[in-house]
Amino acid sequence: MAVSPAPYAPGARAGLAALLSAVRTPLLPHLPAARTRRAADPNLAEGEVAALGAAESLVRSLAAG
Repeated sequence: MAVSPAPYAPGARAGLAALLSAVRTPLLPHLPAARTRRAADPNLAEGEVAALGAAESLVRSLAAG
């Protein structure tokens, strides 16, 4: 949602940033495995799977501060 062009994306990005600011354990090493698991979800639409790269990049940039 946070990487979509939808009007709610800025709010989703703000919420994600707030959540990531509260994380105290390293999460970046786990992103590739999380992306792989998410991509394997048979309930995701093709567009959702295609957006996973952008979502991972967004999480990386927000987590870096």
